[in-house]
Amino acid sequence: MIERLNFYDLYGYLLPGAAAVGVGVLPLLLTGSSVPSLEWSSALATLVLAYILGHLLQIVARDGFGRQVHPSDELITLEESKGGFPDQFKQQLHALLQKDFDFDVTNAAQRAQAFNACRYAAQSTDYPSYAEQYQGLYALMRGLAAAAILGAAYHVGWLAGALQERNPVFAVSVAGTITTPMMVAAAAALVSGLFVDESVRPTSELVRLASAGVVLTVASRLFLRSHRFFQRHFAATVYSVYYARRRSPLTHPEDSPSGPKK
Repeated sequence: MIERLNFYDLYGYLLPGAAAVGVGVLPLLLTGSSVPSLEWSSALATLVLAYILGHLLQIVARDGFGRQVHPSDELITLEESKGGFPDQFKQQLHALLQKDFDFDVTNAAQRAQAFNACRYAAQSTDYPSYAEQYQGLYALMRGLAAAAILGAAYHVGWLAGALQERNPVFAVSVAGTITTPMMVAAAAALVSGLFVDESVRPTSELVRLASAGVVLTVASRLFLRSHRFFQRHFAATVYSVYYARRRSPLTHPEDSPSGPKK
């Protein structure tokens, strides 16, 4: 099974899913509860479960962490953008996209198509590129951020349950905050943690659960920041490789700065 997984399967689905499984088991370890034994058959089932959970995490995270303006748009708009390409580079890139694909990237509706065209063109070149690695890394960070957020909510549920805060008012107050798919998933994680254990826990275990929730919350912020970093570098690499390929005298001498050889 592992041999058939590609780079994105591993980084985008399996590792985030495995993190979610680990976060789900963590309260058992923190409270000294019994942890299921891991044999070869159950290990394989855990990998399958992690892979499936990874897909679900990415589905939830795409909507939950969505941005109104994507880096692939920010990088090529002529308006000022922090850390974007120079205006001269953007203008030349616009001209190449217009020439190759008849895309007017000043039109927001055509920018996504232009980016995909650049990506496919960049993949068909021998130029070294880290675009796919950046894509896998930004998917990994997004999945880990989602797993950390859901894990924090799950630990809060355990903590509230240990404090005997199982009442309809608490559940309704949680449900009333739901506005996005990520919050739906977080609420489900919290409620499942709320009712998974009915034992009264000592103070030391409550402190561990609370500390784990805080650590996971902080980790989710760091993962999300890394996700946006790699997402931006993925888009920048795609555009840069496409531009370098199109401006190279070896592949397109007519578009190179030095012009065609005579």
